[in-house]
Order: sequence, then C-alpha cells, then structure tokens
Amino acid sequence: MRLKYLSSVVSASDEISCAGALCYSPNGRKLAVGTADRHILLFDDKLRRRDKFGTKPVDAKFGKASYLIKCAAFSPDSTKLAVGQTDHIVFVYRLGDTWNEKKVICNKFAQSSAVMAQCWPSESKLIIGLLDGKVRCASASSNKCSTLYRAETAVTVLAQHPNRKSFLSGHSDGTIFLFSFETRYIKVCVHSCAPQALLLSGVGILTAGTDRRIVSYSEHGRQLQQFDYSRVEGEKEFTAAALDSLGHSAVFGSFNRIRLMCWNQRRGAWDEANSLIIHNLYTMCSLAWKADGSTLICANVLGAVIAIDCAMRKTLLRNRFEVTFVSPSQAIIKDLKVGEVSKSAKENEEAEGQAEGAQKSCVLHSGRGHELGDIRVMGREQRYAIAYTSSTLILADMHTGLSSEIQWQSGGNEKFFLENENVAYIVNAGEINFVEYGRNELVGWIRTERANPHLISVRLCRAKPKKIEDPDNEDQPRKIWPNMNKEEEINRVAYLLDAKTIAVVNLVNGVQLAQLGHGSPIDWLELNERANKLLFRDLRAALHLYALETGITTHLVGHCSYVQWVPRSDVVVAQSNEQVCVWYNTDDHNGSAERVVHFVVQGDVEQVARDATHTEVIVLENGVQRVAYELDSALIEFGTALDELDLGRAVAFLEQSERQGMDVQTMWRRLAQVALQHSQLMVAQRCYASLNDLVRVQFLQRTQMRAERQFGGPMESEALASHFEVRARLAMMSKQFKMAERIYLENNSVAEAIAMWHKMGNWEQALDLARAVSWPELDQLRVQHEHWLEETGQMEKVAELKAREGLLSEALELYLNANQPGQAVQSHSYGQAIQIARVEFPERVLPLELEWANWLFDQGNYSQAVPHFLEGGNLLRAVDSAIRSREWEKALEILRVLDPTEETNPFYGRIAQHFELEGQLDKVQLLQKKQIF
Repeated sequence: MRLKYLSSVVSASDEISCAGALCYSPNGRKLAVGTADRHILLFDDKLRRRDKFGTKPVDAKFGKASYLIKCAAFSPDSTKLAVGQTDHIVFVYRLGDTWNEKKVICNKFAQSSAVMAQCWPSESKLIIGLLDGKVRCASASSNKCSTLYRAETAVTVLAQHPNRKSFLSGHSDGTIFLFSFETRYIKVCVHSCAPQALLLSGVGILTAGTDRRIVSYSEHGRQLQQFDYSRVEGEKEFTAAALDSLGHSAVFGSFNRIRLMCWNQRRGAWDEANSLIIHNLYTMCSLAWKADGSTLICANVLGAVIAIDCAMRKTLLRNRFEVTFVSPSQAIIKDLKVGEVSKSAKENEEAEGQAEGAQKSCVLHSGRGHELGDIRVMGREQRYAIAYTSSTLILADMHTGLSSEIQWQSGGNEKFFLENENVAYIVNAGEINFVEYGRNELVGWIRTERANPHLISVRLCRAKPKKIEDPDNEDQPRKIWPNMNKEEEINRVAYLLDAKTIAVVNLVNGVQLAQLGHGSPIDWLELNERANKLLFRDLRAALHLYALETGITTHLVGHCSYVQWVPRSDVVVAQSNEQVCVWYNTDDHNGSAERVVHFVVQGDVEQVARDATHTEVIVLENGVQRVAYELDSALIEFGTALDELDLGRAVAFLEQSERQGMDVQTMWRRLAQVALQHSQLMVAQRCYASLNDLVRVQFLQRTQMRAERQFGGPMESEALASHFEVRARLAMMSKQFKMAERIYLENNSVAEAIAMWHKMGNWEQALDLARAVSWPELDQLRVQHEHWLEETGQMEKVAELKAREGLLSEALELYLNANQPGQAVQSHSYGQAIQIARVEFPERVLPLELEWANWLFDQGNYSQAVPHFLEGGNLLRAVDSAIRSREWEKALEILRVLDPTEETNPFYGRIAQHFELEGQLDKVQLLQKKQIF
C-alpha cells in the first residue's frame, strides 16, 4: 500500500478551528465532517459536498456557542449519524438512504458529563465514552442508555473491532479496557501515557500517544512490539489513528506526517511501511478510512480536511473496468461505463441520483490474506467478478456488492454459469458446485451429466431475523422471507437425473425431496421462489406444473415457446402460438379454461418485468417494436402481500375480488394459514368468515378472549403469538393435540390439558394424563367418566375400566348385568361366564370352555387346562396338556379313546420314553404297537 495525496475536501481556516468529528459510513457512500462552527458537512463517495445542517445545544437557553462537536459515528446501516457534544448529550440524526430525505433527530441521549468518544458496533449498541470515565451503551430502538462500566479517569478514545463484537476504551491515566459483548470487560494494560491513538484488530492492539511510541499489545496485555520515534528529529506526538476494514493496515497521524503499519502474515508481526509527509499540515485531529480501503480522510487543527489515496496500483480490464489494488489481498472493481452515464446525468439532480444508485462496483478481498491473482469480469451485462488466489476462489456481484470466498484448487477447467442472480454455478469434473453471493462456503453440490443452466434451478430462501444486528455482516443472507421460520429455510435444487427424470434435492443434507418421471425428454425447468412448485417443459413444447407438497403434476399448455415465473410471485406467464397465458392462482389449478387468462400478441415474448407498481409482459412485435402488456397487479400483489406479511393489504384485495365476482376461496384458505402461523387472529377470523366456517370463527374469538382475559387487557399480535393459551389452542385447531398438551404442561396448566381431552370426549387420554401427573382430582374424574358411560348406556365400557383397575368381580357383575358373558371372559372370570352361558347361551358353552382351557394353557396351568379341553372336545390338546403336567396315566387314558393317527404318534413316543425310563417295558411294547410308522 502506498499513501498519496489525492485532494482537498475542506479548506483550512486562518486560525485554529479543529474539525471535531470525522467519520465514514460503513457502506462508504457518506462522509460526515463536524466543524468548529457546530455544523455537520456531508460528502458523497466522490467527496462532493451534498448537504450541510446545523446542530443544536442541549437547551436553547445556553446558546450556540455553549458546546463543541467532539465526535460522530454512523450506524451500521449507514442511515443514522450520532453526534457527541461537550454539553453532555448525544443527538442521533436520521439521514436516510438518499440525499433528498429530510434530516430529523430521532434520538436524544443525555449524559452526566461531556461526550469524548463514540463508536457504533451494532444497530442496538451505540457506545459512548464520557469525561467522567463512564462507558455507556445506548439503544436507538428503545431510546434507553445504560452504563457498561466506569473508570477512574476520563475516556480519551474508543476503538471497535472489525467484527463489531468488542471494543477498547483508552483513559487519561493510560489504562486500556477491553469490552466484549460476550464476556464483558477486562483491564488489558496501563500504557506509558494517555492513549490518543488506539486501534483494535484481529491480531491485537495498537496504541500511541504523547510519548511518540507505537506499541503493539496482545488482548491479554502482553507487549508484542514497539516502534520508538522519540529520537526521530521533527517527530511529535501521535494524535489520531485509523484501521482499514480488514484490520491488516493501520495509519497513525502526527505533526505533518502519516505513518503506515502493515501486518505481515508470514512473520505474524507489524511492519513499518513508507510514511507520508505533508508539509504545513500541522497536527492531525482525526483520521477516517473508507470501508473499501481506497481513501483515507485526514482533518487537522485548522479545520482542513484532505483525502489520501491508498492504492498500490491500478489496472484496466476490457477498457471498461478499473481495478484498484489497495493491498495484495484486496482490490476494488469499478465500472467506468456507469461512471460516464453518471457524469452525463449531471444535467439534472434527479437523474444524477439515479445514476449513482446504479453504480456498479465491488470489493474483492481475501479474508484468508491470500494474494489476488487472475481477475475476470463475466456474466450478463458484465455484472459478476471472479478472482483467483493460491487456494481460494472469490466471486462477487457488482450490482449488490456481495462477495464470497470459498476454498478452491483450480485446474483451469472449471466453467461458470452466472444466470442466477443469487447463486453461481461452478461446473468442474462432472460436479456442479453452488455458491451464494455473500456467504463464504459452498451451499451444496450435485453430480449430473446435463450441465445446462436451463436444466438446473436453485432456490435459496432465508428466514428474516426480527432485528438485524449487523447489516454489514458478509454472512447475512441476501434472499429473506418474513413469514418463514429459521427451521423452514429453503436450500433446494431441481435438476435432471436423465433426460426424462427430474430430481429435487435439499442442498443442506442431500435428501431427495421429490423424483418425477416424464414420458418425453425435458428441455427446461425452473422452481418458483418458494421452491414448492416446479415448472418444466418437454421437447414436445408441453408445459407442466408439479406441486412438491401434493405430488400432483398438471398439464398447463401445449406449443409453449416461452415461460417464466413472475418475479417474487407464484404467477406463471407462458406463450403458446400467438396467445399469452397467465395463471394467477397456481395453488388451485385444475386445467379448466376459467383458471387461465389469455390475450393475443403479434410477436414473441422477451421477458416479464416487474417494478413496485406494475408488472408487464414485454413482446417484440414484427421483430422491431417492443410492446408492453400490463398484467393484473392486484392479483400478483396478493402473493407479494403474503410474503411481506402485509395481511391487511391481502384482506383488502380479496374483499375487492369478491365484489368483482371472482372465486377466491383458495386464496382465503391460504391467507388463513399464514395468519394462524403468525397468530393474526383477527385476520384468520375474517378469512374463515368468508369461507363460512363459523365454528373456526367462534373458536378463534374464544381463544383471543381467553388470552386477553388472562393478560388483563387488549394484546398486540406479538404478545398473542407468544401466549401459551393461544399457541395451545391453535395447535388444537390444527389437530396437533399432543403438542397442545405439551404446551399446557410446560406452563403448569394441567387442568387445561385435562379439560382439552375431556371436551374432546377422549376420557382415556384425560385419565392417563391425570394418573401420570398424580392429579389430586383423579378420583373425581374417574367417577365422572363412569357416570357418563352409564348415562350413555356403555356398561361394558364401565366393566372394562373395572377390569383394567383390577376389580375383576365388579367387572364380571357389570358384564353379566349387561348380558355380555363373552365380554366377561375378558376379565378371565370363565366360571361365572360359563354358568350364565349354560342357561342363556348354551351354544357358547363349548367355545368358552376352549377359550378358558387355552388361557390356562398360556398361563402354564396345564393340569387345570386338561378337563376344560375335554369339555371343549379338543382331546389332542388335552393329551398335550396332560403330558406337559406329567400326568402320564391320564394322557394314556385319553389316548385310548382316540384312534392311532399321525397326529397321535408324537404323544405315544413321548409317553413310551417316560415308561422306558421307569422300567415298565411291557407298556413300552404296547405303546409301540399303537404307533403308526
């Protein structure tokens, strides 16, 4: 890296008027300068002044001259600016994303003393250092401020880690504290002087001050390196410092000089690089480094602000893209063609703002510190940049600025498919690897012989966090859905196993979600953005829709020459001959004509374009003229409203559609499902009312009333969603009764869980739960159950309960009273059952005798089973039982009644073996004669 004077941003004054604040926004598009006359100057990324506004004192009665601007810090999303003042207050200004938005104060944080330093690690954590030694944390969302810790002396400087998870505070007595949001704060060390320049990187701490020494410490306070300039002629104290976004380069400002320190990864130490001397710059007040590392801003005591170029070298790709290397491992790619458009657009301010919004540039850097090698620009509109290092591959999207670095050993044979806006396909040695822009890891991979971007469709749908703590985190997913849980994140790919077979696979675990065979070779396929529907077209130009949730394939249209999902919706647009067909509701398609909207065109469809207000089909007519046909945005907006959880807008759309006579029953059901998922009970009630499902409407009304009664008043939707009563009853509504029971038990509501089973008429579950938790009213519940059974004439059920409880005599009596002697057998009271059967049911005596004998046999009571087998007429089982009970004479006596057959042979043999052992050989000979050989 080389430091080189670039330009003057603010001219110096004739007297001391130090710029009290200097900071760059995290996205690099805004530079804020606080002046000595208590104004804030705002500059764009090209260092042109775009705005100026005045600050105000803590109280108007003190006047404008009662304070100074001491420090400033941008929020992580670059839309807010916190200004710290010496009159004991911090004002937070909302600047917005564009320059024409009105600047307003959105937060005020009164402090106990003058504000000395600030940093803003995350959206909910604004760190403030005070003159009385306090370090405080303010939240812009809650407008509250709390003290993290307090030192004995004033805070002189704050420095945050590049990962925004920790920060340092330097104090006037030389003490340095390290505060981590995970492990709280520790005292690191005591420096030899008050640290005026303090930096925290991933490799340690750098600090400097009036002793003219730059010292490197570990995070545990051990001194690692020291650069002593106290004997250098003309060197004065260090008053400011800045760290690049990667934490690999640091600059320290002193009198007329800026010193550069670079981290040597091989040595594991800091190296001193060339310093920059600027005569008549005098003492520096502050330094700010642009996020991409290309520009360093310096402010001095006279109010001058200058820009320093930090580029190592610059090259030009394809006579269009300027590549600026700020370090061996980091480069900035800028599209000069867009810059020319921006320059020509200066004729009017609105066009200029639009041109700047379309600026295409990105930062390529290796997080592993590898040197960048070959850099390429590829894809449609030259949108994507690819860079190789010795062991990694970097891919970047210049429209969004997202980049990814993955482990990669290049053989030079890989191919890139860059048609997907979110995912890059890398084809190498028969495998296709998927890389999502903004994530430093492979999403997944597949193996297929048909490596064609039209035969592969990847969809990545991420859950939207409730609050984004760090919008600049490179791992933050690009595609987010508000109405999706973390567990429901979608990582799916559809591709061809062979010419006629489609597979849909989960990229996370490799599980195949669906496999679809078709009778004709397939030449195009694409998943919708939710990845729950698949469009595919075969070589016969027939278009089909496959629903993954139901497994149903529907033929849509034939002779299809063009097909596309409408962006951010489930609407399908296809062209068949001279007709354009539009399916607005693909959830309830049955192939009938009334479900499709047709219109005739005189050309070929080129694309489907959608913006915030319109959706148009662009048709090239006669090969010359492009004509736009507008689609029904209201119908498309319904799906968008669901995705954005704007359920009120969805309800309004459906009500309007009903007045127009449209069939929207399926849409009401879909909206009801989404409303229940997010506990929007009023919306769900409205949906079920339109579906004439009054039972569900009343159930939801009672659910909301019960929750609000327990809460003590009306509840917000978030509070309703988290209330256990609502969650349990919604689980009941979806027939997940075990889940409802678990929710009740987790909240110590045993009575409600038992009442749930009771109201459903599931007495067995209620009794089982009462027994499991030793419910004190178990006996009363059992009595209620018996009374209910008696009232409904289910005496045999009462008898079953008695038998299950071990009260066999009572169970038998109930069976007999109910004229159910067969059921009495279930209580194994066979004697009484047979007595009744001899009188009332003579034909059932023999079966009962056999059942009794079999039960005794199974219980091992062989001797008792013999007479019952004889009564039941099963002599063979009687012989077997007698032999098992070792009653040999009785067994022989029964055998004499039976004619010798093959079935009796085993019994004769076993009895003969017994008599042979007893020495009764005459009986043995007799038995052997009876056997049939």
